Order: sequence, then structure tokens, then C-alpha cells
Amino acid sequence: MSEAPKLTVNEFDPQASGFILPTPSLLPPPAYNPSMTLPPEPQREFTVVHQPGIQTVKIEHSTITYGSESQKMTCMWCKSEINTHIEHKANTRTHLVAVLLTVVGLCLLPYICSSCQSQQHYCPNCKRFLGTHDN
Repeated sequence: MSEAPKLTVNEFDPQASGFILPTPSLLPPPAYNPSMTLPPEPQREFTVVHQPGIQTVKIEHSTITYGSESQKMTCMWCKSEINTHIEHKANTRTHLVAVLLTVVGLCLLPYICSSCQSQQHYCPNCKRFLGTHDN
């Protein structure tokens, strides 16, 4: 039996061996994930006033600022009047303070103290994330 010649990686020619490599135009587009979209910016008031021959549209746009306490608001997702549910999450500052407090043996204090963590606001009805507050 005769053995096939052994080729190294540098000697391999895909076109000569019958391989067809995909070109960038033949590759499928990346998958679409609708859950990655951001919610629309909340609009507080939309009033349309009709007068004979005149149409006036008034739009007020405001940005919601979240605080360290639960807030009464309208959920931008389910449109319900809610008091936000708050969860405390460790952030970069929490970890840095813990490293600094390791010197005096109090490294767990920032993980217990809520003021060293960020407050994340969620809707209690639809359970969606609404925003965050960092002290």
C-alpha cells in the first residue's frame, strides 16, 4: 500500500483539495434577539387639544431619576401605577471598599451595609428592571 503524502499546515491548499470556504457575503447574519432591545423612553404627558381648524399637540418628556428608596410611578413596561421593588446589589465601589477595609478586618461590612451597594428598582407586577441608583 502506498501512503498519501503528509502535508503540514503551511502546505495545505483548501482549493486544491476541493474545500469551498465561505466568503463573508455567504455567512448568515447574526441572530436577532428581541429581548436585547431597550424600553422606549417614558413620556409623562401627551395631550391633544382640538379646536375648529386648529390642532395643538403638547408633548412633555421627562427622564426618571431613581433614588435609594421605593418610588411611586407608572411602570414603563406594563403601564401600572406601582411602588418600585428595590434589590441591593454589590457594585465596583462595594468591592473596592471591601479591599480597603480588609486591612482592619472589616472586609464584609460593605456587603452588609446597603448604602455601599447600588439600589436596583423593579416593577412588582411584571418583575422587569426599571432603573438603578448608585450612592
